[in-house]
Amino acid sequence: MTDSKTKLYRWATVASPWLLSIYWIILYTLTHVPVPSGPPGSDKLLHIAAYFVLAFLFSMVLYTRSVPTKRLIITTIVSLCAFAIFDEVTQELVNRHCDPLDALADSVGIVLGITAFLWLARRVF
Repeated sequence: MTDSKTKLYRWATVASPWLLSIYWIILYTLTHVPVPSGPPGSDKLLHIAAYFVLAFLFSMVLYTRSVPTKRLIITTIVSLCAFAIFDEVTQELVNRHCDPLDALADSVGIVLGITAFLWLARRVF
């Protein structure tokens, strides 16, 4: 690794757990705040984007902990899909609607986030 790549990797190693923790707390909190509903299906892009970022950060944490790629992919998909389902189910507790299509959109964001991180990691680290 070059010196700049080493510095970036060190920064990612230290910062990624903090960024992931803060983002995850904010995401969970915002998904449990009642909001006015828009047109049907209008929130799916937000779900994809939110879980894209979550999967990207989650993958970065595992990658900087030297988790092998196959394990990183499986762990990220299983963990975050389980969280997405939990997130949807618990929204009923705050008078929000549980929509299986939201969990599907979350899953799309997870796969895209992992793919983007691995693509970037191969070029940056």
